[in-house]
Amino acid sequence: DAAWFSGRAHIRGGGYADFGLFGTEDSDLALELGLVRIDRVHSDLPLRLGVGFGLYGLFLDEPDAEALALTLRALADYAFPTQVPLHLRLQASMAPDISTLGDGEGLVDLSGGLEVEISRWASAELGYRLFELELEDSPDFELHDGLYFGVRLGF
Repeated sequence: DAAWFSGRAHIRGGGYADFGLFGTEDSDLALELGLVRIDRVHSDLPLRLGVGFGLYGLFLDEPDAEALALTLRALADYAFPTQVPLHLRLQASMAPDISTLGDGEGLVDLSGGLEVEISRWASAELGYRLFELELEDSPDFELHDGLYFGVRLGF
């Protein structure tokens, strides 16, 4: 089991900064900061694409490992034409060996899900997430590989 807490601050002109804290029942911890620019593909389409950067700090209990990873991030957001705002979101953050320091050799954080806007400042999301750290002397370590439910707050 795992818990993920995150927040987002919108940036004027199309984008956002986000921050998150991820923890597992095995005392593994990940801190995340990100910056994304996002915009519509075309004015007639409800599809937005974004690119950005992420910074992850990971502290794993077993195996005893720590890593810092600078990731490249891509995002796709499709808004369904519904009464209540409903979005299909796909996001990928990846770091190769060269931008991963410490005990890691790379990081992969892939997620996709449906997000419904509860209010202007809060949303709920149900989706799937694969979050793993490639380690130097051990097999890849999966922090999460499965379904998730989350609530996001905006500031």
